[in-house]
Amino acid sequence: MLAAAVPGSILGESGRVRPTLIGGIMAFSAALFRRLFRVLVVFVSAVLAAVILVPAGPVAAVEAKPQLLSLERTSPAVITAGTNATFAFKASEPVTSVEIYVEDKTGTRSGYWESRNASIDGTIQLPIEPDSWPSGSVVAEWVTVSTADYRYTTYLRQPSFRSLGDMSRLDFQVDNPNLVLEEPAVTSLSMATAAATPGQTVRLNFSLSQAASQVRFSFVDPSLARSVDFTWKGSVPKGPFSAVASVPITAADPNGKYILESIDIAYFGDRARLVYGRDGVTHRSAALPPSPVPLIDFSKGTFSVNNPAVQLSTQSATALPGIIGKFESPRSDLQAGNGAWTNVPSGYKYQWLRNGVPIPGQTGQWYNAYGEIDGGTRISVRVTALTPGFLPSSAVSPSVGPIPRSVELLNGRIEGDVSVGGRIRVEGFQYWVTPQGGTTKITCGWRRNGAVIPGVTRCDYVLTAADQGASIAVAATATNDGNSSDMLPIWLRPRVAKKAPGRGMNADGTMDVFARDKAGNLYLYPTNGRGSWLPRQRIGGGWNIYNALLSPGDWNGDGKNDVMARDREGRLFLYPGNGRGGIPTKVQVGGGWQTFRAIIAPGDWNGDGNNDIMARDYSNNVWLYPGNGRGGWLTRSLIRHDDWNDINLIVGAGKSTGSNVNNLMARDIWGNLRILPGNGHGGFLFSSGYWSLGAGWNIYSRIGSAGDFNGDWIPDFFGIKPSGEFVICYGNGSAWYKGHRVVGGNWNQFTAVF
Repeated sequence: MLAAAVPGSILGESGRVRPTLIGGIMAFSAALFRRLFRVLVVFVSAVLAAVILVPAGPVAAVEAKPQLLSLERTSPAVITAGTNATFAFKASEPVTSVEIYVEDKTGTRSGYWESRNASIDGTIQLPIEPDSWPSGSVVAEWVTVSTADYRYTTYLRQPSFRSLGDMSRLDFQVDNPNLVLEEPAVTSLSMATAAATPGQTVRLNFSLSQAASQVRFSFVDPSLARSVDFTWKGSVPKGPFSAVASVPITAADPNGKYILESIDIAYFGDRARLVYGRDGVTHRSAALPPSPVPLIDFSKGTFSVNNPAVQLSTQSATALPGIIGKFESPRSDLQAGNGAWTNVPSGYKYQWLRNGVPIPGQTGQWYNAYGEIDGGTRISVRVTALTPGFLPSSAVSPSVGPIPRSVELLNGRIEGDVSVGGRIRVEGFQYWVTPQGGTTKITCGWRRNGAVIPGVTRCDYVLTAADQGASIAVAATATNDGNSSDMLPIWLRPRVAKKAPGRGMNADGTMDVFARDKAGNLYLYPTNGRGSWLPRQRIGGGWNIYNALLSPGDWNGDGKNDVMARDREGRLFLYPGNGRGGIPTKVQVGGGWQTFRAIIAPGDWNGDGNNDIMARDYSNNVWLYPGNGRGGWLTRSLIRHDDWNDINLIVGAGKSTGSNVNNLMARDIWGNLRILPGNGHGGFLFSSGYWSLGAGWNIYSRIGSAGDFNGDWIPDFFGIKPSGEFVICYGNGSAWYKGHRVVGGNWNQFTAVF
């Protein structure tokens, strides 16, 4: 079955071989490995000999090692290819081998002297072959001298305690103008025989840009599982060159088309290997400059065999291929299962499909389905079984999917009232789904001090007494079609503050209003949290001894809102609430407060989680009296100095602008109402600025803020006209309000409303 076709002008041989492309590369790699291993053993031995220290202990006899007394290059400094580089040596004792290792542009090489008859001198021979030594510098790297009883010494080029001196004296130049330092490329390829019958020969014409020692062309027969290879070998003095390779067709060769799969070129005296694949992948064993020629047209490497006596048939899949893998975002790693076939295949080919359409370039057993590309689609794979003696047979797996889309969630933050009874919410986040489509659902999992808060999956959360002083975080998750998601952790920076003034007195968390009549009776007007009043309840009498009344929120840290009152002597009293609307006892918490013209309850002004008090003196200085959360005080500080001379009313406005900081509301003597936003750290957001709520507010004899009246979680404020109308102004969550409504009358009978 083997035959040779030798080109007339070039000595060579060709024939039929059947190793696969991988087998050829492995054979070449094994030879290269043996050579490199020998170099590595010598090098490692030299290093170990240089660094291993003898352990402390009794002095032992040191084995003498052979030494080189001299080593000199005896060949010219410039050596013509085809001759030898020579080196003369003299040793300290009879030796059996001396080997020198040199480095040129193609890698490491070695020359050696070796003899069964030990000698103290000799000459190392290093052949400079014309087909493998390009022009350029050659550098001596190390030398090893050995004896018959396996004692040896290695000398390295770099400085060490064993040295041959300056080894650059051993370096030399190679002059070889016929060998170009460039990998050979296929410049032309054509089939001299397009079709053949048994007994005929198929010929292939080819040209290379540089010299080579072997070229192997690997075809596959119609089964795509059997390799038909033929190899050209020859001796070419220099490139470029042209040649012909051929292979005979026998009666065993099946009918059908034969396709060129790879071209394997050995050059530089078999020191370098270059393999071109039909799939466009090129394997190189040497890092040499590539030849600047176009890519090979593998379609020209095709021929047909006409042999009706050997017709290949297809086989069937007894079990369809499948897909193994787990859907994950952003990437799902999928593996093709080969299925089962009537005959055992020797190999497989794969083509992945997206919604039934082939995916370009995806022909491996694994496929990485990315949500950005494949999201929302169904994936299948066509498996082609390759069996010698049978035509390639294909089956398509059932599709899997839809593949999870890519979901990205960004920029979330927690806003709202971070105090007990307040509602916080996740806002400002954005999500992208690629490719667009499907249904996206946002869920949130809240945590208290790192522990999951059970049963809370909405993206808003009402803080409870259990959250007081705690660190709150949320994990917002965007899920698309239930199978792809992205999670964004968001931390709430301030800890949860104590219950704010607007949370009422009767434990239902809704706005309540206190009112004192002219007889000194104090009443609580609770609301239902939906914009209506509940029946009022009388708290008690004798409250006309106080000239200032306010609700500071939870002052003593027991989770219930309280009341403060200043008498005419300047004493300040705390009335702790009982959580049912009552304030049965009192305790004095200060004195000398008669120096202040106004006392204000702003909530937690400095952001430490405890409610605070502000006081405005008669010089229009504003002082912050921080609460300690246990019914007492921290050190006061001046937060405004002598610039509110035109202000005739100041009240706490709560978190009226939608952010987690408390604000004040102030009216000037001309009737303009303004918001003075806090900065959350004990001061004001603006040094002298404010947000205006407009003019004409001097129609109200009283203005106050007691919480959320209509249940939309936005603080509202109220005004009482001289006629007694109670007007509620609904906050809009920013620095304005969204309307007002009269919700009561006869409120002009009261001397204090708070």
